Amino acid sequence: QKASSAATSDYRNAMPSLLFVLSTAILCGVTAATTEVGQGHFRYATMYWRKTDDPMSNTVEIVIESAWRRSYSSEYFTEALENGETVLQINGAVTPTVSLGDGQQRYLDSVRVTAFSTAEDWILGEQVITHSYSTPNHRGAPWTVEFTGCCRIDGGINRQDGSWHLSSSIDLLLSLHSPRTVSLPAVFVTAGEAVG
Repeated sequence: QKASSAATSDYRNAMPSLLFVLSTAILCGVTAATTEVGQGHFRYATMYWRKTDDPMSNTVEIVIESAWRRSYSSEYFTEALENGETVLQINGAVTPTVSLGDGQQRYLDSVRVTAFSTAEDWILGEQVITHSYSTPNHRGAPWTVEFTGCCRIDGGINRQDGSWHLSSSIDLLLSLHSPRTVSLPAVFVTAGEAVG
């Protein structure tokens, strides 16, 4: 009886210390999570695809054109820009991923810089992903390619610091390419002025 009573007493005496350690760990975790907010560097992206010239294959080239905050700081991003390299590996809070619709995926690991502005704090780049599908479509429905990641640039009005999701449908029985959208990396509009 005395042994179990001593063990209960030791347990009760240890509880305040254990609670302090747990609450400190939780607080550190919340602090670490909140420091990521405001660190987004994704501006926008467009995605289009085209069938390759081989008429006997289901091979396509998927082109991701993307714009990013140039002042973003990461090991891959910053060193490449400082060294004047024209190919970057893009990363983020959630790694930018291209899901190809057939269980395979790719990453933005060789984005070729096509334009940049130091004054406006952006870079524009392009990565071409070549992929062969087993069939022209997915059992009568299009293959769905998705480009996702996090986080959008902060200070904007369109889901700042949020994730993004682009998708495109590929059915090689219906089309040999998709439409292509072109945009500027940064568009500045003066508030309160009429457009016209």
